[in-house]
Order: sequence, then C-alpha cells, then structure tokens
Amino acid sequence: MTEQTHYEILRVKENATLEEIKAAYRKMVLILHPDKKATITSKDSVSISSNAARADEKEFTHIQLAWECLRDEGMRSKYDDDLQRKRQKRSLMYNKATLVHLHEMHREEVDCENDIGHIETQYMFSYKCRCGDTFEIFEDEICKDSQTVFECKSCTLAITICHEDAI
Repeated sequence: MTEQTHYEILRVKENATLEEIKAAYRKMVLILHPDKKATITSKDSVSISSNAARADEKEFTHIQLAWECLRDEGMRSKYDDDLQRKRQKRSLMYNKATLVHLHEMHREEVDCENDIGHIETQYMFSYKCRCGDTFEIFEDEICKDSQTVFECKSCTLAITICHEDAI
C-alpha cells in the first residue's frame, strides 16, 4: 500500500498555507479526538467497538504527526525536499523497472488483519528476485489503472506489474 503524505492525511494541497493546514487539522481533530469521541459516544449512547477505537486512535496519531511536521516551517521544508527526492527516485526506478506479468507471479490466499482489526482474506503475489529474495505484494497494493513500482528489499532491482490479467 502506498503511504499517505502528511498533506493527504490532512486533506490539503501541498501548496496550502499554514492557515489552511491549521484549519484542516482542527477540523479533523474535532472529529477524531479521543476525548471528543467519548463525549459524543456517551451523549448519543452509541458504543464504539475496540477495533474502531483503535483505528480512530491510529488515524488521530497520523493527523498529529502530520500537523507537527507541517506547522513548523523548517520541518515542512525538509519534509517537502524528502518528498520530492522520493518522487524523483520512484520516477527513475519506474523507468528502469523490470516488467512482470501478473500471470508470472505465484498467487496464494492469505489471512490479514485490516486497519480495524478484522481478519480478511486476500491474495498475495510473490515473485523471485534475481538476488534470491522474494517480492511479496498484496492485491490491494497493485494499482490496476497505473503501473506501481516495487523495490527489492535486498538489491537494486525494481519491478512493475502488468495487469493484463484480472486479479
């Protein structure tokens, strides 16, 4: 799965002003803050499952981290530079990536815990790298509309998956 940027977490554009970022942060905090959730829950007599509460707490933590980074001009500048470098690296890797057809990959069903703690079954695709390591890619990481680049954890090989066959 592609990791969200701080901007995506706060649902603002990358060129957003500090005021826009602050407003988005405050809006999200009002919705997800654990104390606010507890107030809403007790007032409306609605119980939140522990799995849902954990998911909200995790999302709240991501919102906090995004805000802490983007509100500080120096940290934001460094973050933007890092983000740009990652995008450039990803672009270079995409141009050099080996094309692998989905039917060339081994497919198996695996049980995974989702963000709210439920177990769900999905497909995991694996592909042997030239170095002997294995690419392990879950079906929800494969974007059908565009080609996503996956890096080997042990060497410099990157692959992109051709989705001509349905998952």
